[in-house]
Amino acid sequence: MEAAAVAARRTVRQVRVAAILEHNKAFTNFAFDTGNKSLAFSPAFRNQTFDNYLSFWFSISDIVAETCKEMNYVDYKLCLATLNSDPKSHSADLHRLEVISIRVIQTNASRLSMHVATLLRDVGRRGGRTRSALHACLELYEGTAVGMQKAKKYMKAKNYSEVHSELSSAVQVPDACEQMFKKMKVNSVLTKQNEIFTELTLIGIALYDMLIDK
Repeated sequence: MEAAAVAARRTVRQVRVAAILEHNKAFTNFAFDTGNKSLAFSPAFRNQTFDNYLSFWFSISDIVAETCKEMNYVDYKLCLATLNSDPKSHSADLHRLEVISIRVIQTNASRLSMHVATLLRDVGRRGGRTRSALHACLELYEGTAVGMQKAKKYMKAKNYSEVHSELSSAVQVPDACEQMFKKMKVNSVLTKQNEIFTELTLIGIALYDMLIDK
């Protein structure tokens, strides 16, 4: 692909995610599930133990570090943590890194679904509007978990257009969930989780763009 075409694609990609990233700020006290471990992040990622953990990953996984550096609109440390959740990532190619990313997205969609189901039980019938918003978010994240299962199969078949379709749907889910709370005129109880999920899906989209640009 010619350099100009590649540059044009990247410009379009940045415009596509600009709205999503408009409110993106440093995360505070959150965790995400990588499928085989839970990682807790301190405010602005300043936890020394976690920094040491990432330093270890960086030293053994140059391919991951270099790949994450190319993702201009993705948090670098979150990218490292996501892709290094698979011990074989240090010898992976872009295809395998995308598979890892999709697996992490699927795991987190499933975990979020369970979290929302728990919130629904806690809310009971008293919080009618909050309950309605939670129900909508539950359906969204359950659907995303199914979509990522399909995406893994598409990756195996190297059907990248269908992978892109599933990722494009997934990246819209957090905002759609937040909008449901606004529609119900109640405060969202999932903002933090939705922000994390947005970042995870952007990693998947960035890897897809790299795959088709190479």
